[in-house]
Amino acid sequence: NHPQTIDDEECKKCNLGQTFWPCDVDGLCFCWDPNAPRIPPAPSSGKAQLSNERPCDYFTEEKYNQLAPTAQHPYTYQGLCDAIDDYNDGHAEKAFMMGTEEERKAEFAAFLGHTLHESDEWRAGREYLICADNKIVDGEVYCKPCDAESFDWETFKCNGVGLVGDGLTYNGYCNYVIEPPLACACEELQSEPAPLDGYVAANKVFFGRGAIQTSWNYNYRSASDALTGDSSTFCENPDLIATTPKYAWGAGIFFWMENLKEETTCHIEALKNHDFGGTLNNINGGLECPAYHGGWHGEAIKMRINRYCKSSRALGLESILSFDGCKGLFDSFVECLGDGTCQECKHYSDGVPPPTNTDSVEDEKLALESEAVSTTAEVATQNPTSPPVAASNPPVSEAEVVTSQAESVSSCPSGLKHVDEVNLPDCCVPEPAYHGDGACDPDAPYNTAACNYDGGDCCKESCNLDSIYGCGVESFGYGPFGYFCQNPELEDEFIDANECTVSDKTRIGDGRCDAGIEVYNTAACNWDGGDCCEQTCDERYSHFDCGDPAYPFDCQNPDLDTVATTTTTTTTTMATVTSTTTTTSASGSVASSTSAFVVEVTDDATISKSDPDSNFGLAISLTVQGLSSGPNAIDSLMKFTIPPSNGTPLAS
Repeated sequence: NHPQTIDDEECKKCNLGQTFWPCDVDGLCFCWDPNAPRIPPAPSSGKAQLSNERPCDYFTEEKYNQLAPTAQHPYTYQGLCDAIDDYNDGHAEKAFMMGTEEERKAEFAAFLGHTLHESDEWRAGREYLICADNKIVDGEVYCKPCDAESFDWETFKCNGVGLVGDGLTYNGYCNYVIEPPLACACEELQSEPAPLDGYVAANKVFFGRGAIQTSWNYNYRSASDALTGDSSTFCENPDLIATTPKYAWGAGIFFWMENLKEETTCHIEALKNHDFGGTLNNINGGLECPAYHGGWHGEAIKMRINRYCKSSRALGLESILSFDGCKGLFDSFVECLGDGTCQECKHYSDGVPPPTNTDSVEDEKLALESEAVSTTAEVATQNPTSPPVAASNPPVSEAEVVTSQAESVSSCPSGLKHVDEVNLPDCCVPEPAYHGDGACDPDAPYNTAACNYDGGDCCKESCNLDSIYGCGVESFGYGPFGYFCQNPELEDEFIDANECTVSDKTRIGDGRCDAGIEVYNTAACNWDGGDCCEQTCDERYSHFDCGDPAYPFDCQNPDLDTVATTTTTTTTTMATVTSTTTTTSASGSVASSTSAFVVEVTDDATISKSDPDSNFGLAISLTVQGLSSGPNAIDSLMKFTIPPSNGTPLAS
């Protein structure tokens, strides 16, 4: 689960006493007894095990039943206890057994709160959209994969043919880039024959299962290694996670202990950093962090907090962890207390101020967004999909928005609001403040033509650098938001959502190369939004530094095989050699050299960012524009002939 990959030959050097890479990277190399299961270690928290007390020694079955009185198979109390013991028996880094008593219980409460939320109060063994509509034939489960628009949340059935019927093929959660043995083998599936038309065998699909909804073929392989010591166990039978209690819980524990995001895990965030917000960022960052960005999860966030408080009270904790690791989460907590959503949190409300406006820049931004929070009915988490949770009221599709607007141009569907009724009459969104705020909301209804692709936020060329979140430049610690550009007019950035089927769209264009993960680093996803090539990774817009050693460049773009050239133009005359770096803006600034001539920027000609070495128009009059004359047409690279004082062109 480490972002770097390594083979056994490199790691053998560590047994011989080597102390530098790869031996100095925690969790990258490990040694094993050839007669014992080959189980990778969990990332270390740096905490010591101070007690042999097991979590189920103090967390009784009575408390379990009080937390979730409607819990269903495979979520059993004994399964939870067995899963914790099994994981800890195979790992030096123990789940919920490191640090002080207070730290151990605080981490366990955070885990229980998250899993209550992710699994619909410990009821959903399988992802609802993909397999709530299922049939059992001769002991084997068959699922009818469904899209959100066709799913009936009253009956939990899929209307119509679903995603597999009528000759359609289905390859959800199957990453062909990561191949065995690093991932489970998978394939495109077709419907079973009648009477199972529209259904596929559950054991052939790696959809979300278990306490924190394990999904994707490569995650099943990793979980199989960690929980069974055999990578083939869950590859051959992924439905074990949905049907076997210790695996339903165990897969969630594995994610908690070993899923690395931004070089940390849920385990480390809760135990070492004492930060519930950091655990949420690891589980559902991008959708729920920052807490008031994205629209779909505003109410679900408060429900998650309430479940966390409920778990903390069940374990007898007098305080809860901080919310620092997820921007805006504390403000959600304050609002949750104020509007009565978080009844279980009243015990932890001492010293919490009532919601109020402040003079600070960041609080003003949050207050502005808080005012725009949708007043829709409470969202119940009845669809724990991956990534990793979806609300029971699923995202509204572009088609739904357009259809409703056709019926009534002057009004939006229930729960949605106009962004600009005059200029964008068909743009109806849950929270208008998120439109054009400089942070891409990658899904419908925001990222659609009707809403001008989230007011330009989802494409670098059209994102307004002067917006609230500054397109990654001035994001006040929020993000990453990425750039899932759906605007077909911006050909260099355009991404076809039907081909780029990734689980976290905010990772595209965030500055970190997601090599070997799903289909990020492929042509379909524009090579991770340019992140994987040094020539195309854009420091101006990226949330993280390009070329992060943990996410190094892995340029697979066949059109890029040389390093980008310098922007310096050298002019040689008989008497002097002058080097000039030219920077020009769309507003009409003047680019000058240190010699006796000046190049004026006029409207006579253009040069595009995508072709910096081409010369257009008159050599002495250039207008530098972006691909669509957007607000960010600055710092373009160009090369053109400069006339010397005698009027004879010499060099370019």
